Amino acid sequence: MKLIAMMAVILSVLIAYLTDSPTEPGPTESSWGVSLGARVLDRRTPPALELAAQAGIQWLRFTMGQERVEPRRGVFDFGDYDDLVARLRTLGLRPLITLGFTPRWNSTAPPGDPDHIFFPPQDYDAFGEYVYESIRHFPDVLHWEIWNEPDLPGYWRGTPAEYARLLAVAYQAVKRANPRAQVLLGGLALGGRRVDPDFLEDILGDPRFPAARSFDVMNFHTYSPRAETQRKMDYVRSTLDRFGAGSKPIWVTETGYSSDPAAQRHTGYRGGPEAQADWLRDHLPYLRQLGAAKVFWFKLYDSGADRGAACHGLLDESLRPKPAYDAYRDVIRKQDAARRKFSGQNPFGVMLPSQLVRSSQGIQVAKALGAVYFRPSSIFLDRWNGRSLECDVALRAGLRLVLTVRNSGPSATVPPRDLSAYRRTLGQVLDTYRPAVLAVENEENSALFYTGTPEEYAAQLKAACQVAHARGIPCTNGGLVGTLVALLVYDHYRQAGQWAEAEDFAARALPPDVRRQLASPRAQEQIRKGKALLAAYRAAGVDYVNFHWYIADTRALEEAVAYLRAQTGLPVITNEIGQWTDDPNQTTAVMSKIVQLGLPIAVWFGLDGPKARGLVNLDGSLRPTGEAFQRFILSTFGR
Repeated sequence: MKLIAMMAVILSVLIAYLTDSPTEPGPTESSWGVSLGARVLDRRTPPALELAAQAGIQWLRFTMGQERVEPRRGVFDFGDYDDLVARLRTLGLRPLITLGFTPRWNSTAPPGDPDHIFFPPQDYDAFGEYVYESIRHFPDVLHWEIWNEPDLPGYWRGTPAEYARLLAVAYQAVKRANPRAQVLLGGLALGGRRVDPDFLEDILGDPRFPAARSFDVMNFHTYSPRAETQRKMDYVRSTLDRFGAGSKPIWVTETGYSSDPAAQRHTGYRGGPEAQADWLRDHLPYLRQLGAAKVFWFKLYDSGADRGAACHGLLDESLRPKPAYDAYRDVIRKQDAARRKFSGQNPFGVMLPSQLVRSSQGIQVAKALGAVYFRPSSIFLDRWNGRSLECDVALRAGLRLVLTVRNSGPSATVPPRDLSAYRRTLGQVLDTYRPAVLAVENEENSALFYTGTPEEYAAQLKAACQVAHARGIPCTNGGLVGTLVALLVYDHYRQAGQWAEAEDFAARALPPDVRRQLASPRAQEQIRKGKALLAAYRAAGVDYVNFHWYIADTRALEEAVAYLRAQTGLPVITNEIGQWTDDPNQTTAVMSKIVQLGLPIAVWFGLDGPKARGLVNLDGSLRPTGEAFQRFILSTFGR
């Protein structure tokens, strides 16, 4: 009788649920661009742009210098650029326009100096007028870079303070002309003979014009091997953190390598055009892995106008594609496939009581809720016998698995001593179930679930990711506990000197007993461990950073996601999010925030726990929170 009653309840839930498939989403915004090169706007440009679009490139960076569009003060001529921007629009390419380079009539250069365009302006307001008119003339262009490599004397003959002032003037002009437009810091070289080795610190700390207030996107250039590039990224991220700008996205708007054997200096990348293609394959995805939100190859086609980079093009001077062109096309196809797959789709999954989901009838509750993902009970490798009933039932129901695999259990996991044996058994599990994503362990920062050190976890995570990636399966960490994530955000605010923000966040996100212990050695040790784990995720090559969350404040959720993205440069998912109350309004508010933040996977903890409250009763009927969950998915994604 109990089974019949349960089936009747499940049937009633299913009847209330429409079963049409959601519409297929469109593609996401691409991360890949190319620079046009210096002083290159000629008859080759239109056909070269068509080839860029055919390769899947979606961003084009070019310079629109003041001297070219405003030869005399107040006299503007955008004719050449009108044609270029219109062509980009037709081809589906998004422009990133670099502004700068002072005309002779406003330059502080000595009379007759041929390099007058690299000097600061006499009248900063005149520079602001040029910026304002440029943004106003192109209202659909939303990304503007202020100068190029201002930390090199070859491009900027002023001081860091003068650039900070220029940037502040430009920022105000951009926002006045188009509040939606984004301002990029002029791409820093971070190498070579610089104006000042501490240029970034100097402009961020400028007493009159602190630069963190005057740009939306951090931007730097790198032509270095991977190890040096990682040092640059770490330097940029830590410096932004020190000045309270750690949440700003980071773009790399120039990176590249020559196809000329005489100019190929990096070990392992010598031999002409094929070596250039190899360098591209190895370095562009790595920049994304390090956290670059956008990456631009320098440059589209060969031209002698760029000193030291004449043969960096994807195309030669006759616009014949080099091997690097084909390599870039392949990188774009591979790296963007997963992002396009998730765009606009329902990201929600559920965890449900085991006794409910071990039958074909019970698992239909997950379908009725509108979930597309299901997180079954963890698989323990030391107990693996070849099958998991929950996984089998969920896959038959058409759900995608977010699968947690632990080395041992059910008590706290002991790290694997034999990584080769660990890889073999994990490979068997993945070959059997092919999950949408593999989560390695559960709450690895908690002694309740994992006994190892961050270093031991890093080694295990790297091994697991290698096994998963060999099978084309994304990999993530087990899930940082929400309280630790909140502690890390609180510490981040304090380290940036944002004391008021830190206290406000703590009041919203942390319970009183935790707030009373914020300065304790135990809290500081947790923060240290959390930072070590975040570094381990990046080094292990995970595809996502994963956290658990039960804090009701949706603003705190947004701050937590922003922090994790900024610290790791990775997309964020949660394979465990839920609530401690039966308030359906909280369910809706949290789900809305998840969609707003663009999390590709969010698994709701739908069963009762020590504190958590589930979405369903044991007979499969929906609680008010479950009904709210179901309504939100229906209204947002349709069925």
